Amino acid sequence: MMNQDPVFLSPEHQLATEKSSSTPQTLIFTFSEDDPFYKNHFQGFPVVPGSLIMEAFLQTIEKNEKCPFPLQVKRFQFKRFTMPCQAEARITKQKNQWHCELFQKGVLTAKGIILQEDKE
Repeated sequence: MMNQDPVFLSPEHQLATEKSSSTPQTLIFTFSEDDPFYKNHFQGFPVVPGSLIMEAFLQTIEKNEKCPFPLQVKRFQFKRFTMPCQAEARITKQKNQWHCELFQKGVLTAKGIILQEDKE
């Protein structure tokens, strides 16, 4: 069973709410090594599931942006395993999309794009 909030985002690491910014913003995600969920994913070699990585980015954007339409995950790629510990997240906003990258020890582990659906 997973804790309510498996990703801890440090309060001092909040996204700027500018309308459009091509400057990457860096945040720290903490995937708690103590969460029993990771002990079974995978047994003997705990890793953070890709769905949890995408959810961390989605929640971060939703908490910091006023999006009138739903967000949609596009083209996420997982380059290396992400271990349960701290990871550096970089988010770059360009119009209605956010380019997301996750690093551990300076190595890219995941990247992708989150879009704001346009219902007009």
